[in-house]
Amino acid sequence: MRLYNSRTRAVEKVMPLDGKTIRIYTCGPTVYNFAHIGNFRAYIVADLLKRALLWRTFSVSHTMNITDVDDKMITNSQKEFPDMEPMEALLTFGKKYTDAFWQDYRSLNILPPDTITKATDYIIQMQSLITGIVNKGYGYEKDGSVYFDVQKYAHDKHYGELMNIDMSGFKAGARIDADEYEKEHVQDFALWKAHKEGEPFWEFELSGKSLPGRPGWHIECSAMGQDTLGVPFDIHTGGVDLKFPHHEDEIAQSAIGYGVDVPVNIWMHNEFLNVEGEKMAKSKNNFYTLRDVLEKGYSSAAIRYVLISTHYRQPLNFTFNGLKAAQEAIARIQEVMYQSSSISSRHPEESADDEGSLPSILHRANTDIATALDDDLNISKALGVLFETITEINSQKLYSKPVIDWLQNIDAVLGLGVETPRGGVSASESQELQSLLSQRQKAREKNNFALSDTLREQIESQFKVELRDTEQGQTIKEKP
Repeated sequence: MRLYNSRTRAVEKVMPLDGKTIRIYTCGPTVYNFAHIGNFRAYIVADLLKRALLWRTFSVSHTMNITDVDDKMITNSQKEFPDMEPMEALLTFGKKYTDAFWQDYRSLNILPPDTITKATDYIIQMQSLITGIVNKGYGYEKDGSVYFDVQKYAHDKHYGELMNIDMSGFKAGARIDADEYEKEHVQDFALWKAHKEGEPFWEFELSGKSLPGRPGWHIECSAMGQDTLGVPFDIHTGGVDLKFPHHEDEIAQSAIGYGVDVPVNIWMHNEFLNVEGEKMAKSKNNFYTLRDVLEKGYSSAAIRYVLISTHYRQPLNFTFNGLKAAQEAIARIQEVMYQSSSISSRHPEESADDEGSLPSILHRANTDIATALDDDLNISKALGVLFETITEINSQKLYSKPVIDWLQNIDAVLGLGVETPRGGVSASESQELQSLLSQRQKAREKNNFALSDTLREQIESQFKVELRDTEQGQTIKEKP
């Protein structure tokens, strides 16, 4: 597999740095509201990458963070829970929208991360990283906050390798406290933000001085990525809007704090999502959360199809006509499944086609789809091969159990959750189900019960089964 690397601006071969496992970090949501469809494009792209790597038999370790403390979180939590203490309001508010996010996430059939990290659980690791940066001379305290010395870093190393940032406009001594800011404001950024009256805070001692406050936004991912994946790791995913300042600052922090020149090997950025040809904005009345679209009657599978169907490095134009076309495309897949299931159940002796043209057709399709996905996740070409093959199967009426097996195998990458009608193969024969059951078993062995519960919910919802833990292991029973 080869992916475009935003760091080197070249398409590069994907191979595990440690020779064993592809380690992926995905910038997750800031849980200050319900996630919108533009947010979910980034998570769908990361899911497509992960599924394609698993399909190609790579071992994958995937971390995604939850940002549950930042400027917007604090402001919104105090508006929603004005009678609570600031910290209680922040944590209560964060849990509300974190739970909502995972519900939406599962509805799109996105594979759960192997590790989920919350910013508020990693304060100690962030403080340790900040201390290391200061001790190495690249951070300093001012008025109770701690800042990263961008000018010194840019002099010694290369600041702005993702964006080709021009440092000529840098103003020495100027600092930025806001978590998010525009490109023209390249200044020293906050690693730790001094406590303000009415805000939640954590205690922090730096060089013998007490600095109560909270972490800056950028430091979070550096600390959580290193703790769960180590540095350097293989792939970092996220939207192009995160290149600056978030990812540029993340590189600088990790390079200094952890002493590595290249903290992340491949930076994979997906382009923006537009709605009906325009930038999504509340002022244009085209701003949609995932829940808004689902309430209009569109299926989660159709939404997922739209979100994966355009190459991740191309802007995606999300339209309601596109959703209708997606539903029709999924119906075509389901129809072939239905026809093959009917033939297999009524005349199993007629459905093998072992000596006919079907094996060569399916083999060629698998090869072509794999080649397309290996080419920087060329999903448009892969989908083209899928539907060309379906047309060929329909024209020759090659309906059979091998067709069902093939479609389920391809859907392990697409994640559309296409179902076998009654009378066909059972859910227990699904390759994807077996993969999820294996992930859940590993989570249970590591006492990671939060991930185990998340996987249980996904398995039971997606495959319409009841999952039970017995002395003999996990068992599933199809729901009536």
